[in-house]
Amino acid sequence: MARDLVVFLQRPGGQSQFSAASRTPPTGHPVARPLLDAVAADPAADHSASALARRAGVSARHLARLFRERIGATPAAYVERVRVEAARMPLEGGASVTGRV
Repeated sequence: MARDLVVFLQRPGGQSQFSAASRTPPTGHPVARPLLDAVAADPAADHSASALARRAGVSARHLARLFRERIGATPAAYVERVRVEAARMPLEGGASVTGRV
């Protein structure tokens, strides 16, 4: 929640939209929404297709279909977008890759 309040989800003007949240179609689907929230809450956790499918109580194949229909991406592509965004934010804030300022 704090990240959403600090960073523009929709960049002004002609700037490119980087936020995974702004590029993800809104969904209230009872299977997809909790998974999207879990990935956003802890991008570094195990979010493999099989782990997400287990968590949702569906098969990995059904989960892939659901993500394509509702999100427009595979589960792996969505997780990658969220992880890249999570890594980019500290770098844009002045942190270095090595952890030294």
